[in-house]
Amino acid sequence: MKFCQYCGRQANDDDNFCQGCGARLVDNVQPIEEASIPEKEVAVEEPVRSGAPHWLLKMLSLMSLLHGIIGLIIPGLFFIGLGTGIACLVLDKKGEFRAKTITGVVFSSIGALVWIIMELSIFLTR
Repeated sequence: MKFCQYCGRQANDDDNFCQGCGARLVDNVQPIEEASIPEKEVAVEEPVRSGAPHWLLKMLSLMSLLHGIIGLIIPGLFFIGLGTGIACLVLDKKGEFRAKTITGVVFSSIGALVWIIMELSIFLTR
């Protein structure tokens, strides 16, 4: 009785080639036993969800920064930068866009202070 040295299939004594894989059969080959490979437990970490899609957070952080700068130029529009900035800070659990967002919120806050000072000066000069 012959066994294929490549796939382990049993062959007849008069066969020269394996019927399973086509390899040339050699005499005195022992049957291949299934190897017992110990299974390793692999810890699969769940990806941390940020609570909002990446594109949305990126858009909110850029809007916060842009509206913060606009809020410095046109002080009455500061609330848009504050709103988008606060929304991005709340939704961004990983903190990927925190620097841009905080910069936009700071610019918007400065715009708010300028707006308050302008309104007070107008009110007090009447």
